Amino acid sequence: MILLLLLINLFILYTTREPQELVEVKEKYRILREHIRDTGNEKFKMLVRPTPITGLKRMNGSVGSNTNKGGEIVLCLDGKTNEIFHVLIHELAHSTVDEYSHSPEFWKNYVELRNICVHLDIYQQIPQRTEFCGQHIQDK
Repeated sequence: MILLLLLINLFILYTTREPQELVEVKEKYRILREHIRDTGNEKFKMLVRPTPITGLKRMNGSVGSNTNKGGEIVLCLDGKTNEIFHVLIHELAHSTVDEYSHSPEFWKNYVELRNICVHLDIYQQIPQRTEFCGQHIQDK
């Protein structure tokens, strides 16, 4: 019986795939981390170490969360890759400040991270208010 359960678990492990949007977001995240590392960016050096990212299709009105300043990031996947990556940039910006609020320093760091991502051609700004996972996202 234990052998059968082990075989079933192995089958599930090898046949389960991450959603394509999450795979693409993680690749963009890898590019961002490598850029920060390779340029010696001291301000964002805390982002070089990979943060575990989980994607969920439904998040009850939330678009993302960041536990313990980068302990784990959860992202809603009900949208396009660029929209999901927008939320990841936002959550990563939370890891760059001491406070948990959307302080002026948070927004300054968010804009700087966003601009780095635009420069790397891994993100396109979202100029219009866009519905995403039951909320609205937009670059201001």
